[in-house]
Amino acid sequence: MTTKIDGKKFELLTKWYLRLNGYFTVDNFIIHAADDSQRISNGKVSNYTDIDVLGIRMPFHYEKTGELEIKNDMSLDCIEKIDIVIGECKTGEQNGLNKIWTKENFKAIEYLIRFCGVFKDNKSIEHVASTLIKQLAYEDDQYRLRTILFGQKEPNKEWLNKGLKFISANQIIDFLVGERGECWVKTNIGSESFHDSWDSQIKSIFKIANDQSKSKEKITNEVFEILK
Repeated sequence: MTTKIDGKKFELLTKWYLRLNGYFTVDNFIIHAADDSQRISNGKVSNYTDIDVLGIRMPFHYEKTGELEIKNDMSLDCIEKIDIVIGECKTGEQNGLNKIWTKENFKAIEYLIRFCGVFKDNKSIEHVASTLIKQLAYEDDQYRLRTILFGQKEPNKEWLNKGLKFISANQIIDFLVGERGECWVKTNIGSESFHDSWDSQIKSIFKIANDQSKSKEKITNEVFEILK
């Protein structure tokens, strides 16, 4: 059985993972359900769901300081298009998407697409929503929208065959401790950078990741301890 890490901590880790790969992020994005009278009670409007993390990356993003182009993760398959990631974060044995996908809730997906603001007319929005529901991704010559499951356990074959992209917690940590921080060391610039304004969790993770005296295995295990 998979040892479960804390869900909120993992959502925050995923947000930082996307941020460090060039995505502007929105966490806990609520998809309201005001058109469903059964979800309105005593003047309060319920929601269809919330998206754990929504990431939008511009086509020509890169970070460069001096001669160093700061490392991005190849697992994200970043391309020269506006790339929108609809991120679901699952921990422990959870390994599927929420009900807007399983129940094919077109209204919720259309709401999400309108928020992203890259398609103007309703016909285009409806087409993109339909494609996302069926294939969990949409791509044209300018934009790519895709659902990514971030988690500890790989989704079942039904989800994978449908086109769901999966990035594991291990992959995220491997990138942070083995590539992102290491790119500074390998170019002989330094062993770490200043980021005092970041939140305490990601600062703790990078403090561990930048400890050159420890093995990668020990560093990885200590990062997982932070996430429990």
